[in-house]
Amino acid sequence: MPAAEHSTFWLLYGQYGPTMTVEKFREEFMPRLTMKTLQNWIARGDAPRPVNGIVDVRDVAEWWDEQRVGH
Repeated sequence: MPAAEHSTFWLLYGQYGPTMTVEKFREEFMPRLTMKTLQNWIARGDAPRPVNGIVDVRDVAEWWDEQRVGH
């Protein structure tokens, strides 16, 4: 894991713990999206994929770092 991703993970882990709900993810990272729109983003692969409504902060950190570099 590159250093930037490692740092992002630890920042998120310190704030949210090892997981967060999809609702919390939307509230924190995409507050203007509706849950329906976020579900569409998840289905397309444009947002971290939850398991039973829970997102792993490792996946959120990876997704966030990709957003920063424009991938």
